[in-house]
Amino acid sequence: KLKLSRKSLIELITEEYYNPKTGLVLDPRKDEIITLKQCLDTGFANPNRTKIRDPKNDALLTINEASEELLDLEKGILTYPYKMTLDVAYSKGYLLPTQPPMTLPEAVMQGLIDNGLILPGKTLGIKRSLEGGLLVDSPCLVHDSGLITPLEAIDGGAMDAQSGDFRGMPLDKALISGFLVPQKSFTVKEAVSTGVYSPKTGLFSGGITTNAAIQSGLLDPDTTIIRTTDGPESFKDSADKETGRIATQKGELDFSEAFRKGVIADLPRPAGIVQACEELLTGIGLFLDPRTGSYLTLDEAVKEQLIDGINTLVDTPQGTITLQEALKRKVVDPNSGTVQGLPLKD
Repeated sequence: KLKLSRKSLIELITEEYYNPKTGLVLDPRKDEIITLKQCLDTGFANPNRTKIRDPKNDALLTINEASEELLDLEKGILTYPYKMTLDVAYSKGYLLPTQPPMTLPEAVMQGLIDNGLILPGKTLGIKRSLEGGLLVDSPCLVHDSGLITPLEAIDGGAMDAQSGDFRGMPLDKALISGFLVPQKSFTVKEAVSTGVYSPKTGLFSGGITTNAAIQSGLLDPDTTIIRTTDGPESFKDSADKETGRIATQKGELDFSEAFRKGVIADLPRPAGIVQACEELLTGIGLFLDPRTGSYLTLDEAVKEQLIDGINTLVDTPQGTITLQEALKRKVVDPNSGTVQGLPLKD
């Protein structure tokens, strides 16, 4: 009989037992499709091998703690800061392994670096940990306006081979200061601010194009829009993904210039209703979803978590209710978004 070791949440994702389209997991023991909760309850997955980083305050939660507020074990998704599948959550650095192999930021966030990598009964120097495969040598250090790997930093003299101090700075301080970058995937704005994108070349770390950065998962363009005179357009549809530039009536701009001049905007998801009306509402009364490029009614936008339906409040003669409830009761027209005949913007 096939005996499988208990998987971590991350292994479920990387070994493709988890299906992002359904949020469900293949259990090869019985060849059944089950929920993440069943996966944990039946012992196929080990909850102790993964921590969840809370996007609200960066606190590290157990799976049990996370399931109370931001991890939906039935749907197999993270619900905050917006609904995202677990593969996306992992790429954004919200899922952390509790034991090696792990990235340098993952080790630092869990307090496992103190003059080397802390292991049961001993501490191993950073260089030896990297060479032994206990730490993953992935690009995570900001250096000369780009990202480099820890071994590159050690070879170049920017990192201490034993302690991991970067430019004379302990790694926990480097994390707080933004020199040690935890996520594996960046929004356009994050890519510009961390130096993952080079305005000079229009390329991303490793010399890759915008298109390649999106395909590899390095760049997440789903929350970025381009402001035009005709209304908002999705970054994916309008940016030149080969040159790393934006075409405007006054000429081409690199992404850094485009942010400075207000041509590009990065929006939270879900966005507040005021911001959504200012940035996503089109001339035809529908909201642009930058993730898909499609146009949604107000009701659809709330259901797709494009607009915050919980924290947006609507005044009614009976009292204040959430936008979600107002749409359900048709106090706000689900299609036109009008409130008692008045357009939403008014």
